[in-house]
Amino acid sequence: DGKTRDRERLQYRVRVNTNVKTAFWGKYVDITVMSPLVIELTATGEVFECWMPGSSVNNIIIGKMFIDHHGALKVVNRDTGQTVELDLQGYGGWFKKAADRGAVTGMIKVPSPKDPSRQDVRIQIRGNWDRQLQLCDMDVEPGTFKTVWQADPEPEHWDDIYRFSVFSLQLNRLTPDMAKTLPPTDCRRRPDQTVLENGDIDLATSEKHRLEHKQRQAQRQREKAGQSYEPKYFKQVEVSRVDSDGTYQDFVPIRDYWA
Repeated sequence: DGKTRDRERLQYRVRVNTNVKTAFWGKYVDITVMSPLVIELTATGEVFECWMPGSSVNNIIIGKMFIDHHGALKVVNRDTGQTVELDLQGYGGWFKKAADRGAVTGMIKVPSPKDPSRQDVRIQIRGNWDRQLQLCDMDVEPGTFKTVWQADPEPEHWDDIYRFSVFSLQLNRLTPDMAKTLPPTDCRRRPDQTVLENGDIDLATSEKHRLEHKQRQAQRQREKAGQSYEPKYFKQVEVSRVDSDGTYQDFVPIRDYWA
């Protein structure tokens, strides 16, 4: 049908499991992502696992609150064995230089043609995760870095909109054309969220309470019938990591999400 054809024209599929572990350390909260972002290129069938770095919410009690990102970011191609390894520096620290705030260093590795069990560095990466990224192809121009990504200018009144980017501000945007193809469970259809964005706080609060009451009623009915909750569209599976002996939890579709 038309929906199937539209999806077949997509260049990639993305699957995200928002499974995180948090730890409170008094002045800040550490956030660790426990499952990767999975990207599939439909043209080639290649699948990538993207393991995100750690994040922290700082100055929770005193000072100006901000979110920081730090640690290792790793992308693994399940089919070819190619990897991207990045080290992200946070913004925190009294004595950190301005150039070092948000600094990123890393490399892209490919299996060695002489020994596939080893990896050779093909590309070096440097920059800042909130400003720009540069790449150096070691096989073409060693020592020469070219800018491949530059952050867009901040929107007007940036400090008053939680420092969101234009992309973040439009995540809840719902146009008539989008409404025709989005699945019925898409969060952009939530009435409480929509009216809150439109500035009607009283109606948003009422809608939020209505939805929560509906969820509690459904839970009580399941408990009364001795039923456990089962997702309608997805099932949880355990997946083996490509880059190590560990595993992670993932959700895969069990029926057409758009039906």
